[in-house]
Amino acid sequence: NAGIAATAGDFLGWLAYREALRESYRDFFRDVDIWLSPADVTNAFPHDERPFLDRRLQVNGAEADYMHNCFYAGVATLAGQPSTAFPVTRTTEGLPVGLQAIGPYLEDLTPIRFAGLLAREIGGFVPPPGYET
Repeated sequence: NAGIAATAGDFLGWLAYREALRESYRDFFRDVDIWLSPADVTNAFPHDERPFLDRRLQVNGAEADYMHNCFYAGVATLAGQPSTAFPVTRTTEGLPVGLQAIGPYLEDLTPIRFAGLLAREIGGFVPPPGYET
């Protein structure tokens, strides 16, 4: 609801904050090609068909708001950095465990290429049980 009550000044402040983040990322990517981070706060879990805001997660045995699952995606996308999520292993239930490769601003192909190169080395995506084509 905060966005509904936001003023033009609030919005301009948020844009300035985003630009400050972009500048920090520009500094970071002067020395680094790819930033690897988790793709999500949890491993993959069974699909939940409830309305988005009604969904809940189990994180380390405790119930958490489903929006927490978007944290690592926000690390990249808040400043507009390109990101590619990819599987690196599987849980004991056969569901994927993923990482994301974050690249420099407007260099969308950098994380895509990295994920492709890594897939050649460790194996690409394999559908989890029940989702084979």
